[in-house]
Amino acid sequence: MLQIRGIEKSYPKFHLGPVDMTQPEGYIMGLVGENGAGKSTLIYTIMDLLPPESGVIELFGRSYRRDEIAIKQQIGFVYEDNCFYDNLTPSAMARLLRLSYPNWDDANYQRLMKQFGIQEKPLRKLSKGQKATYAFITALSHRARLLILDEPTSGLDPIVRRELLDELRRYVEPGDRSVLFSTHITSDLEQVADLITFIHHGRVLFSTDVEDIREHYHIVKGRADGMASLELLGRQTKQTHVQGLYQGDISRLDGWDISIEPATLEDIMYFMKRGDQDEALS
Repeated sequence: MLQIRGIEKSYPKFHLGPVDMTQPEGYIMGLVGENGAGKSTLIYTIMDLLPPESGVIELFGRSYRRDEIAIKQQIGFVYEDNCFYDNLTPSAMARLLRLSYPNWDDANYQRLMKQFGIQEKPLRKLSKGQKATYAFITALSHRARLLILDEPTSGLDPIVRRELLDELRRYVEPGDRSVLFSTHITSDLEQVADLITFIHHGRVLFSTDVEDIREHYHIVKGRADGMASLELLGRQTKQTHVQGLYQGDISRLDGWDISIEPATLEDIMYFMKRGDQDEALS
């Protein structure tokens, strides 16, 4: 579906890469990282909006250089700042989109419009949440093989967000479609993602399945004097106690006087950042 090999992109104060990543068919991949980690830069290179300085991007076994139009017809793209014509109504906008996407599914479009109650009035008069929902609806309605979502649920109320996550699960059910989902709302990814790619300071720290993360990343807590020799990716000290992020086989911790619990994605991001701060101070 998506193959990335060694791509890099540089700015005066930021460098992305080299990034290697594979997005298989039939899966939802979450893309996580702190603000400024490079998530949006990576997405824009995948979309060919920011050509990389080196490396290779292949989508559906094709390259942009030879098959740009064919590739983009098979991608649905949703991001926080939508690119619709604000003077048009949803139905007028949909008529334009039908011309661009030969596989447009009008029955699905009408179903989703009814389900989410999008009103027929100029798009500029819709709320931020309604515009975000409409962007989802259009992306889900042209039978794209790959959905790329960049902070798509920002501004949505919890009920609508949950319903849209259900639609993403439905979307990948046939097995020949995939989703690349970048968001700071990590709880959304924990509900729907099969795979997680974590970007930190422009580098991919890991790209693996959710079960592997649950198995290898844990929060450990205990007395500071009893955990001084324990290697952690980041730690937080509160008076006489410490908690931190442990990576590895937890069977190696047998015999330690500590508590152990699975780490959330938010835990991993938080303690990775703390680990950087601790290194900078040492």
